Amino acid sequence: MFKITKSLSIRIAALFLLGSITPLAYSNWVNLNSSENTLWSSIKENLSNIATLKQKSLEEHLGMIRKNAEGLSNLKVIQQLLTSSSTQQEETYKQAFDLLLKYQESHWGIFHHVFLCDTDGQVVLSPPHGNSESSHHGHDISSSPFFKQSLNESTITDFFGFEESTHYHQLFLHPVKSDQGQPLGVIVFEVVIDHVLQLLEQDFKLGETGKISLISLNGVVVVQDKEDKKDPISNTGFQKAISEQGTVNGIFRTLSGTSIFGVYQFNPTYPWVLAVEIDESEAMQTVSEQSKAMQSTFILCLTVLCIIGLVLGKSISKPLIKMSAIAKHWAQGKLNEEIHYHANNELGDLADNLNQAIQNTRGVIEVIEIEASKIAESSKLFSDLGENLSSNVASALDHINVLDTSIQQTANQANESSQVSNHAVTLTQQMNEAIYNLGQSGKEIGKTVDAISEVTDSTNLLALNASVEAARAGQAGAAFAVVASAVKELAEQTQGATEIVSVKIDTTQGAINTTIEQISEITKVIKGIDDLSKSIASEMNGRTSESSRITKKSVVLSSEAAQEAKVASSNLAQMADSLNNQVLRFKI
Repeated sequence: MFKITKSLSIRIAALFLLGSITPLAYSNWVNLNSSENTLWSSIKENLSNIATLKQKSLEEHLGMIRKNAEGLSNLKVIQQLLTSSSTQQEETYKQAFDLLLKYQESHWGIFHHVFLCDTDGQVVLSPPHGNSESSHHGHDISSSPFFKQSLNESTITDFFGFEESTHYHQLFLHPVKSDQGQPLGVIVFEVVIDHVLQLLEQDFKLGETGKISLISLNGVVVVQDKEDKKDPISNTGFQKAISEQGTVNGIFRTLSGTSIFGVYQFNPTYPWVLAVEIDESEAMQTVSEQSKAMQSTFILCLTVLCIIGLVLGKSISKPLIKMSAIAKHWAQGKLNEEIHYHANNELGDLADNLNQAIQNTRGVIEVIEIEASKIAESSKLFSDLGENLSSNVASALDHINVLDTSIQQTANQANESSQVSNHAVTLTQQMNEAIYNLGQSGKEIGKTVDAISEVTDSTNLLALNASVEAARAGQAGAAFAVVASAVKELAEQTQGATEIVSVKIDTTQGAINTTIEQISEITKVIKGIDDLSKSIASEMNGRTSESSRITKKSVVLSSEAAQEAKVASSNLAQMADSLNNQVLRFKI
């Protein structure tokens, strides 16, 4: 009992938990994923905004340098220094020197040295700073790849195109031209890289791992002091920004294996890529904390749901166990028990329906008990019916045998009649053939008579000719005339006889033809009688066989029916006994 209770309770609780946890877990997953996407979008937007603002700040800084360079390049004293003769050189040089020194001292920290080159790249003016006497006077920068370009337009070098012993500089070169637009030389500003980096770091705060940096186009992080030089940048975000010449953002992995959020913004005007980066772990810390909070909430909800599920499982399993026990007794035939459980829910309805089913089963058993006794009585009637049917079948079989014998005798007589008719047909056919042959002989005789008649006619003609010739001969032919007369008389007698024979033959031939026709009709009648006798004999034989088969089959079926009636009565008796035994198993 305990195992059943435990199993059912746990299953119901597990089902409840499954139905509850699934939407809860899905909801947490959706919220966490949404928070992660929202945070990532916010970080991406924030980094992109920082990069854009810092790019703008650097461009404004370079714009300021450009304006200063344009202003200085347009000063007459600067132009005169580059075009003055040796007699004017000293005074002009002093004025230009003081001018550049004053500008250089006022912008120290933004620039180091500001100096002037002629068109050959020779530094012709470079004031020193403070008490230092070092300057770039006399240096040659014509080897710089940027110098020739700067004779015609403003040019900025990369951050490592001009270096000193301990640090790097970026140069801004601006052409100095005459009024006619001819290049006279180049004014050069040594841009302090630390100042550029200070502009980047100004008001920049992006967590503990956030950083902003300028990267040269060959992947070197921009620094001023050589001792601060860093490893080259080679992640896919930077490379993609260079290849696409645009802005790239996403999650990237550094050479050290750190996963970072980064925005890499390529500057189409100046030779650098501005990078804003932060470690992914720090950037997603909010989501991680939210995930932990959700996990704690999920575990708490899981515990509460487990308790609710177990309580709910017990509340459902307890009445179900009672009902199961009653159903088991019901299956064993104990119908004298009922479920005592009342509740205004589905389990209460189930208990009421189960009690009603038990009561209905009782009624069915009582009806079966009554019907079993009726079946027993019916089996007795079937048994008596089978006995009577067997005796009637035996009597019917005797009568059928007598009828079969009578039919067989009739068939035999029909066969004998058919044989007599067949013999008569044979005799009439033979007679018909004999008369036909007689008719043929008569026709042959007629032909012979016709031949004799023709001979007689010829004889008469010859006798006539002989008489004519005898008359011509006179006395000498008198004897011949007597012979001719005798021959003629004989021919006439023969002609009369042949005519009589011919008439008789014709009469006989007509009688023969009539006889043949009458015999033919008699033959047809006898043939019809023969066919009718054969048909009657065949029909009688078929009827006899069919009647015998049908009657025997009827007897067999009747016998089988009687036997089946006996078997049915026996089966009904067994069924009645079986039903009585089954009814005795139930306790009402």
